[in-house]
Amino acid sequence: MDWVDFGYLLNDKLGAYLICLGVSIIIYFLIFRKLYLSFLDPLIFSLFISVFGFSVVIFLSVTDKIDNIYLFNYLLTQIAYWIGFFTFKQLNNKTIFTSYTEKIFKDQNTLIKFFFLIVTFFYFIFQVASFTLVGIPLFMSSHVDTYSNSGGLGFLGRFLDVLKPMEIFILCYLFIFSKENFLFRGFSWTVMGLVVISLLLSGSKSQFLLMGQILFIFFILNATKLIQRYKLLKKIEKITAVAGLFIVLGMFAVQIGERQDTSVFKAFLFRLVASGDVYHFAYVKHTIEHIDGGNAMLALFGNILGTLRLVPRENIPNPLGLTLFNYYYVSDTIAGPNARINVFGYVYFGFIGSIIFSYLIGLFAGFVRNKLFFKLRSSFFGQLFFTLLYLQTMNMETDPSAAVANIENILLILPVILFLMFFGYFIFAPRNKYYA
Repeated sequence: MDWVDFGYLLNDKLGAYLICLGVSIIIYFLIFRKLYLSFLDPLIFSLFISVFGFSVVIFLSVTDKIDNIYLFNYLLTQIAYWIGFFTFKQLNNKTIFTSYTEKIFKDQNTLIKFFFLIVTFFYFIFQVASFTLVGIPLFMSSHVDTYSNSGGLGFLGRFLDVLKPMEIFILCYLFIFSKENFLFRGFSWTVMGLVVISLLLSGSKSQFLLMGQILFIFFILNATKLIQRYKLLKKIEKITAVAGLFIVLGMFAVQIGERQDTSVFKAFLFRLVASGDVYHFAYVKHTIEHIDGGNAMLALFGNILGTLRLVPRENIPNPLGLTLFNYYYVSDTIAGPNARINVFGYVYFGFIGSIIFSYLIGLFAGFVRNKLFFKLRSSFFGQLFFTLLYLQTMNMETDPSAAVANIENILLILPVILFLMFFGYFIFAPRNKYYA
């Protein structure tokens, strides 16, 4: 079932869907209520999207659009993911304030400034190149396929996806902890303004949420030193949510343009419900059974294998969401639903394998959030790595292959930036001997 047919079904059975959504919200609230720290927590955003996915599956089941085998597989894979996630003792409002020994490098401020300048340089070089050579996504019909016909310029997007959160995290650090002169702080604020402009032009409604999420992660990592600021963030988060909603609606208005067939508000609501679109694409009329699973390892790790030229690009399977899209549509557009763990696991690992796969993904997500948090928060670069990893890990339920690809990009790009930082440090600050 494609988007149009699902839209008709939703319109005809709106009351039934709202009941399914209400039940889904109650279930998620009962399971995850004790984990809540802030709506800016990437986990909460992931759960918010997951609720709509849950409601879509229940809705398809109660309207007899899918067989029970898919309902059972979905429920079992979701439960397996939750069990894996809850394997570790959960991070909460008390444990983030536990004390720890901070690891500070000699000349740390100088190193961080070098790091900031290098990240800023590459971020804006790649961003300007992307806008110039590929175009401005905000004014495109679909920002999802920005690099689809770019003639091999997709690497720009991969670099920007890593450099952007790095830039925002460093700015958080500089604004809160740095005591630099007026000129340097002025430069930092200028960079911040340019980052905001680039986020607007990106056309992605989640980019401003990204800023809030990184600020939240920064505060919980430094909660013992920033107790009052963390409490202030908690107080103003509702205002931030309203402001973010207006920005998102404004971006929807720009992208809808002069189309008269829908309103901005309806488009926004349908987009929320469509968070679970992979399920009506895959489960209805057994479409999922017609998708070739192929090589699961290439589907998960093909990005890095292709980048390192260990596997030819043509041997790497298309994203599962794109494959489902092409099953219903004939188009050159790169589009499609996010291949959530349930569908991805079923296609590549089968009924039983998908349950094991979901458990392992949940286990990894729980480990990052509840164990690595304490391991990495003691140093600036540890915090930076945790931030990058946490942002992607919380996306693994939504699209495991995309999240893995982004983690691989982090592991490839971050060491290069660190090398350039040390290189610049030893060249331009030779009298300051560095040691851990």
